[in-house]
Amino acid sequence: MRLRFSWALSAVLALALIPAAYACTRADGQVIGWVEKGKIMPWGVVTKLKMDTGALTSSMQAEDIEKFKKDGAKWVRFKVEIEDESTGKKVEKAFERKVLRRVKLSGAGGVDHRVSVLMKLC
Repeated sequence: MRLRFSWALSAVLALALIPAAYACTRADGQVIGWVEKGKIMPWGVVTKLKMDTGALTSSMQAEDIEKFKKDGAKWVRFKVEIEDESTGKKVEKAFERKVLRRVKLSGAGGVDHRVSVLMKLC
């Protein structure tokens, strides 16, 4: 499964904040729940993910976000800290991803600017 993630530049968000129905049915007929175990690839650490099969993007907590250029393109470097479901320990990994687009979100809490990157989940 390939999802686009929006990374907060000014605020820290919880992993996969998109609300979802209690259970969804995939195209192949398999029922998946609101919260499932999944892997952030290529890291491979198993963690809990909230599912929303109707969403095009999801949010994920990212820390120490740095913007930089690579081969003339905009990129970000960031850290992700999650709880490993198999050990119960908190683990951290740094990622670098190309920026797909910038997003301006407005809500009751004000305006927030984010970048979207592509991440693979399994």
